Amino acid sequence: MTRLNAVVDMSNAGRSNNEIAEALGITYGNATQLITKARKNGLLPPKAPKSLHHEIKEEIESSGFSRGYIGSVLEQLSKGQRIWMYQGIHTYECQSVAEYLLELVREEHARVAGD
Repeated sequence: MTRLNAVVDMSNAGRSNNEIAEALGITYGNATQLITKARKNGLLPPKAPKSLHHEIKEEIESSGFSRGYIGSVLEQLSKGQRIWMYQGIHTYECQSVAEYLLELVREEHARVAGD
């Protein structure tokens, strides 16, 4: 069995690049190169695209913002603002604060962008 075939077999068995490298006595970089070669030759499926979560995380990190959390937003609203928001949640028939914020952002984006 060739080293490339061994990499394909181990990758298909769910072994990580590190595990493959260790099993074959090669470096992580060599294992990664062999996996890339196997993908190019159609021996392994193409690399899965980055998940949306990962993409968003990268966008936030590169923008210099922090992700934050909804709880901090609620803590900074006045009681009147929270009541207004709760009424909006009911009006939009949303199931959560996050869903309502999503609707607000979409609505404002459509208004500003002219969608």
